[in-house]
Amino acid sequence: MAQAPTYCNKPERNSPCPCGKHNAFGPVKYRRCCGRGINAPRTPTTPVIEFLRNATFPFAWGEEKILTTTTQSFLSHYNQGKRRSLANGDFTDHFKGIHKLYFYGNPAWKTPKLAMIDIDVQKSKKLGSQACAVAFAKHVDGLFARWNLQGTSKGQPQKISWEPSSSGVGLAGYFVVTGANNDSVRDAYDHLQSLLKAESAVFDIEGVEVKGKPPAIEYCERDVVGNPQIREIAFGSLAKYPTKATIEDLRLMPDAHFDQILSIPLPVATTKPATQVPSEKAAVSPRSCQSGSYSPLKAEYLEELPAFRRMAAWLFPQDQWKTPHGVTQEDLAIQLFILWYLTKTEDDVSKPVERQKAIWKALHKDNWTKRQFSYSRHAAMRNGCSDLGLILWHDHTYYMSHGKTAPGKSCQYSANDKFMKLVAECQQAERIFGLNTTHTPSSISPLASIPLLNRVGLIRPNRVENPLLPPTILILHQDIEPFLYEWEPKRQAA
Repeated sequence: MAQAPTYCNKPERNSPCPCGKHNAFGPVKYRRCCGRGINAPRTPTTPVIEFLRNATFPFAWGEEKILTTTTQSFLSHYNQGKRRSLANGDFTDHFKGIHKLYFYGNPAWKTPKLAMIDIDVQKSKKLGSQACAVAFAKHVDGLFARWNLQGTSKGQPQKISWEPSSSGVGLAGYFVVTGANNDSVRDAYDHLQSLLKAESAVFDIEGVEVKGKPPAIEYCERDVVGNPQIREIAFGSLAKYPTKATIEDLRLMPDAHFDQILSIPLPVATTKPATQVPSEKAAVSPRSCQSGSYSPLKAEYLEELPAFRRMAAWLFPQDQWKTPHGVTQEDLAIQLFILWYLTKTEDDVSKPVERQKAIWKALHKDNWTKRQFSYSRHAAMRNGCSDLGLILWHDHTYYMSHGKTAPGKSCQYSANDKFMKLVAECQQAERIFGLNTTHTPSSISPLASIPLLNRVGLIRPNRVENPLLPPTILILHQDIEPFLYEWEPKRQAA
């Protein structure tokens, strides 16, 4: 008689190990403790697993509401090529209820992003009931129909896939967000959450959230073999993977484009008032900056931000601002403001990217802008302004830093006279029309008399070798040197 497989008389591979070992996430699974090396059958994939794997971020997930990695650990492992993803068995165990897995939406270009509407009842405040959650879920279905976020799929009407939430009392509803611009997709998650929070005010529930927001990823140069490298990552909000949905339910979920969501106006009661600049606000930036000298942003400079938004609206159609992450007028306004600020306040013509990033992050942190910094958008806007003749280049070469003995050097440029003239015109327009209207009428705008900018010669930053590096001298071992000399004539002859 054939011997039974070794796994037949063993515990479930993903159940808690009988030895009772625990870690930070709770009981250690059998397959990661005493069950290491035990043979087990391979779990086949299913259409549901393939759908969920395509719509979620594959390299980071959560177990029992806890992210299974840290930011630094993730960056280290990802950039070294150690990119583990969930196996079919992990999904199957989640569907069986052995453990709970949580996801982020997929930030990849032009892929569907899974999102979850989490309706909470009977949590810390002990408000609401399951019947109230069901009533609000039906209201959300009606809202999606009223907002034209539900279409048809293969002749059948689309609908949100609802199931019990992690607690078993609330509800979790799943749908898909589409669109290529990941920053706009993330904004759509937040905007939809604000809309649903406003609608939930009249329902007896504890709260509603839109979870599963994709992480914001900033890529840098590829490694020597062409693998992508991540410079920074900001994780979104974890959401529980569906447990009860069939492939038919997943295919009938609404696929709302981020433009559709962002075009829905907020109710008047929830609309944020225009940001006012208090006169006593002395500084909103960090106290120090790691790159070069730094001068805190004062209120007198921040009061000029509306003028730069006006300038960006006039300048934006004059260039394509080529970047895969998409440049908006708000991005251009902040970039123009930072260039003007550094030119006006600093004698140093060097413009390190990290210094500009620090100022941008300070503006975002204190809610002067909703847009986050992006290296690719920064490069596209700098190059576009240079092509339009708004930048005076002092030195377009730069080299990388190699420690204290060989510090790096950034490009040297500043805003030229044409740039400053446009700023003065926009400041005048803002003083005249800013208090009455958001947009100056084109027929009486001071910018209407200025001709469109002509493109000038192409200038781009040029990376050179660091001249402060000591010369590299290759010293061969005495046993290797004769061997190389012996084969050198044969190599040259070949």
